[in-house]
Amino acid sequence: MTVDGKECPFCGAVDLMGFDYPFARRPGVRGCYVRCNNCGASTGNYETLDDAIKAWNTRKDAEK
Repeated sequence: MTVDGKECPFCGAVDLMGFDYPFARRPGVRGCYVRCNNCGASTGNYETLDDAIKAWNTRKDAEK
């Protein structure tokens, strides 16, 4: 699904996709992440898509 989020920190694109899928090896556990459709940069896996979007929108350089 398309998600709204900050531009990609690597290529500047805003074409982002959110993924929410079951882990094949761990029944009942889901994996969710956000990926840039332009360059392929992505977050790690999170329990919810909302957590993955929040991680995508958090920039380490902004915390300084």
